[in-house]
Amino acid sequence: MDRNRILVVGDWLVDEHWITGQHRTTTSSRTGDDYSRVLNSPSSNMTSLCGAGMVASILWSARTRTQDEASAPSSALGIDVFGLGLWHPDDTSILEHMLDPAFTNGMTHHRLSTTQPPAGADRHLFVLSEACTDAPFAGTTRVIRIYERQHGQPRLKQRIDWDVPLGKEHLNRLIRKADHIVRQLPAGVTHIVVKDLGKGVVGGELIQSLTRRYRNAKWYVSSKLWRPDWLKNIQPKNIDIYLIPQVAAQLAMNDSKTNVDCWLTPSGAPSKEGLEYLKEHFPFSRVVVLPDNSRVLAFDGDSTGYVQTVTLPSDETHLTQMASVFLPALIAYQLKHPGEKDFGPALRHALAYTEHWRIQDQDRLRLEGWQQVSHAALDADYEQTVRGPQWRTFDWDGVIHNWDDAFRDCGIIETASGNEFHLWRGMTELKGYISCIPEKRKHIQQLLRDGRRFVERPSRERKHLSYVIKDKPGSGKSFLIDRLAATLKMSVLKFNLTQLGGLQDLLACFDKIRSEQERQKDVPLLLFFDELNAKYASDAYYFAGFLEPMDDGSYVQHGIEHRLLPCFWIFAGTEFPRSTGASIKVQDFESRLAREPMNLSGSANAELRRVERVYMGVVAIRNVFQDVTQVSEDVLWLFRNLKDTVGPRDITRLVRNCENVQYSRVGLDQFPDEIGQHMQGDTAELEKRRRLPPRFVTIVDEPLDWWSTHRSLLPEPTTAASRRASSRTTHQRRASVSGAGASAR
Repeated sequence: MDRNRILVVGDWLVDEHWITGQHRTTTSSRTGDDYSRVLNSPSSNMTSLCGAGMVASILWSARTRTQDEASAPSSALGIDVFGLGLWHPDDTSILEHMLDPAFTNGMTHHRLSTTQPPAGADRHLFVLSEACTDAPFAGTTRVIRIYERQHGQPRLKQRIDWDVPLGKEHLNRLIRKADHIVRQLPAGVTHIVVKDLGKGVVGGELIQSLTRRYRNAKWYVSSKLWRPDWLKNIQPKNIDIYLIPQVAAQLAMNDSKTNVDCWLTPSGAPSKEGLEYLKEHFPFSRVVVLPDNSRVLAFDGDSTGYVQTVTLPSDETHLTQMASVFLPALIAYQLKHPGEKDFGPALRHALAYTEHWRIQDQDRLRLEGWQQVSHAALDADYEQTVRGPQWRTFDWDGVIHNWDDAFRDCGIIETASGNEFHLWRGMTELKGYISCIPEKRKHIQQLLRDGRRFVERPSRERKHLSYVIKDKPGSGKSFLIDRLAATLKMSVLKFNLTQLGGLQDLLACFDKIRSEQERQKDVPLLLFFDELNAKYASDAYYFAGFLEPMDDGSYVQHGIEHRLLPCFWIFAGTEFPRSTGASIKVQDFESRLAREPMNLSGSANAELRRVERVYMGVVAIRNVFQDVTQVSEDVLWLFRNLKDTVGPRDITRLVRNCENVQYSRVGLDQFPDEIGQHMQGDTAELEKRRRLPPRFVTIVDEPLDWWSTHRSLLPEPTTAASRRASSRTTHQRRASVSGAGASAR
């Protein structure tokens, strides 16, 4: 068997995991505010490689034996592993021995001396700092994570980085001379793995040097940076797998130029923007996105997509890594099965291996004397021992086509089982809130991006952020705020300025805000003030009362200054006054906004507005008649042809007037005759449709319901019994749908 030579390039880190508990004694001095002691035992394993080092370490465990490596594991993978990065030159030998995780057993701070590794016969690690002797000191990055044990469970309390920050000029000097080190690397490297944590080691010059030396190598790339500049130096056809970890996936959603508001919708389906972006920018590569926790969206580079949307049990701790384990597991599977065209088995294996690895590694944080012998074997079958993830396979272009159908005409999607209306497609930003118009979605995405950054910042680093949204009366602004707060996991307080009697009442609102913050100090607060254009006198607006609270959180009540912790302020109204007697205060108010006022009822094309009313109508039906599962195509047509002045509140009122709703269906017969006065144009078509037999469409609330009706897009069952059961279920479902439409025209 030919041996594959793998080069792992990127940021090499050393992690130390300190398990601590409160130390209580009366004899110690200089204890500070928090006095703890480390609980790790002298023989425990508390040190491990991270980043590129972790990738190399896992692949190292699957290497084949050489004459000088009698202890290497026997494996079907014929590989050699080499590493390239930046660390202190004196640490090269010890880092190489740390590729075997058992080497760090007993490497604790219970002794001052450092474990000295035996001399190795062959060189496997190469350090960039050797290329530039006049560069400043380059150290080994060490990350100390301090966990505090509470109720028997570890909690990440603090992180301390030992990092020598090289200036950009000095770092570039190292990278520019990288070609000297690249020439020392072993010949015949067949696979290059890039694990970039954004610390500046991976740059254009280094990548160019590697592409020149190894022209035919396959590349596996993962970067915490979103769209790194150096990526263009690699031929797209040479990138076998591009993995987008959670940090980069979140940065993509915060990048307004990307137009990816989410990778997976709140209901777990792949978003249209995410699919189109991956198809356009990675036409030759297999791409894996890790949006959050253990959810996965993947593309095989041709026409098939894969989704795993179930959060696995160990995600509850959020204390262990995923991308640095998932990537080498993917690579190892592909090396073992070079002719495998289906990407699904590799993904399932990699996620199962990652979950198995994390379950084992979490014992490091729970057991004081935990030791590690070696990494879990990469070629074992973990899908039988770990709770199986719920994978969904789908046709990439077909799903994009369905997204197009969902936003034209009445939003009806034709399937093999019958016509369906996918209600969840109108809620891609916020579950439960309809937003089909691009301009409205863009503003909601901006609020979500800014809200995520606000929530994720430490409380001491937050600043007040303020926004104004404009929309028509009855458009659902208050409901939007509820869904926004629920999605961002914020507490919310709502106020209506028309109900206040003046600035003194506004101060009472601030008192309530301060009281809520004292009650829930750790929960970020979203404030909603409706009817911003309300006046408390003939020509007096409330703008002046908000200036100081929005700026630095201060306000004066009875001559005493009070302060508010940073809040996420959202003001709403039907208009934003500009030419008034209080115009100066309006300008001062506007200068404190984080963004320009957002018009949610802006200039969208008429077609999308009509489609959006269809989704609003179906939502109203499901809210009023929760048992309804089908709606006639004529009712969808009715919602589409309502007058432009009919908003969400009006639609809900019309639906409440429906009578004799039975058998979980709603047709035109259930709407009163007066419905015609709310429609555009002539009502002759409405009367014609009333006389014809209805044709019903199934309402699909969640994508999992949608997946289940597309058996042709799912992996085949693995056993004869499961295939027979699947066939019976599909036949019964289709018979049920056909029966429901027996009265079709």
